[in-house]
Amino acid sequence: MPMFMSCSFLTVVISVTIMDFSYLIEDIGYYKFPTISKIDYFIILLIIFGFVFLRYNKKRLEVIKQNYIDEPLNLKKKRGWIIVGYLLIIILYPIISAYIEHNLT
Repeated sequence: MPMFMSCSFLTVVISVTIMDFSYLIEDIGYYKFPTISKIDYFIILLIIFGFVFLRYNKKRLEVIKQNYIDEPLNLKKKRGWIIVGYLLIIILYPIISAYIEHNLT
């Protein structure tokens, strides 16, 4: 169950990142992406989940754990803050962009 939940979380983060980039390209480049149906979006999410699941299987997680077990504490904190900052950016960008578009235009 933890493996499924972690893969699901990474799938959501990857899909939100892709959506943020598409919004950014639409805002800057004035290129309008075609809309996709819910079924197509679900298929894309399943494909992303499959890649994440294959990439981070249990054997691979043990190798990753061994690589980062002896990491210095200050480097762990620095990387943790980078991850938190990244998550805040990908969540807040669409909210701020929509607020600006709705209230200032």
